[in-house]
Amino acid sequence: MRDLRFLVTFPAGFEEIVPLLLRRFLPSVKIVSRSGGMVLFSAPSADPLLKAPLFFTNVFAVVREWASPGISFPDMIHGIIKKDSLAGFAAPKIPGNSFRLRFSRASRFESVDKRFVQKAEEYIASSARMRLDKLSGGAEFWFLIRQEGPAYFACKLPQHPAKKGPAPRPGELKSETALLVAALAQPSGTEKLVCDPFAGYGSIPAQLEILCPNAAIVAVDSDSSLVSGLKRRFSGNSRVRIHCGDARNLAMIETASVDLVAADPPWGEWEAGGYSDSAELGSLYSAFLAELDRILAPGGKAVVLTGAKDLFERAAAVSPSFSACAAREGFRTDILVNGKKAAVYRLNR
Repeated sequence: MRDLRFLVTFPAGFEEIVPLLLRRFLPSVKIVSRSGGMVLFSAPSADPLLKAPLFFTNVFAVVREWASPGISFPDMIHGIIKKDSLAGFAAPKIPGNSFRLRFSRASRFESVDKRFVQKAEEYIASSARMRLDKLSGGAEFWFLIRQEGPAYFACKLPQHPAKKGPAPRPGELKSETALLVAALAQPSGTEKLVCDPFAGYGSIPAQLEILCPNAAIVAVDSDSSLVSGLKRRFSGNSRVRIHCGDARNLAMIETASVDLVAADPPWGEWEAGGYSDSAELGSLYSAFLAELDRILAPGGKAVVLTGAKDLFERAAAVSPSFSACAAREGFRTDILVNGKKAAVYRLNR
């Protein structure tokens, strides 16, 4: 059977790591292309993708592609009708028998002349034998024009099961972001001990379980109420060891024993345009890096997520152990977290 083509979208900045995750968890995929916040690939089916760990925002089954730069939404609508693009197309597991349309240019929704929208709606209703429901259509057909040039007519696949839980709480990383952050360390799967010294609600430790299947996980937080929540979340899980402690003094962890650290330390207070320049926060970063130097094993790796980029970079630049990392290419990966500019920093021993 002929492979189908799919798009996965994810927060921009993770273009290096998402193809590696696709190959790790879905070895049958064939990467076609990648660009800002998107990977195009072919695979026999989307089913394995919806059963794999969540590391993407959306998945689309591609119906038609255009490479022409400057194509318009009316041109795309005319093209799918003229070519009868939906003939024989069976999008996997579309819920219900209704649909609605979305028009997206450079990751922003855009309005389109109603005459052309109506033509697209009539064509899809007739060809796919589906009912138009503009408010809550079971299927979503998207016309996507990427900033880099390619354009796609595609069907958005059902929500990943991992997204059906409660919405993240204030300050809690989405599970897909937590997995992508931890994956930037490129864990081998052979790690024996990994750690999150700012575990919070447990987003990163939960993803370390997936990425480091043979490792014991140390989850530490200084907030006793968050530690109680961590104990409930990982109750009965013998791999996760939970401690109430300070990331600047991880006395419960032996020197040179940790293979991988993934951390989301405090960012400070948000102000217009960035995070406040707090001497206290800078001191926290410096002391954390000193303790990180102590606990990392030879060859150990760390990834640190923060929006207070200047403060962290200053701390890393004067760190006796990590100043060399700060000068290397690949030290900083810029990303967006809930619409705010942040970066993931990679350190190693």
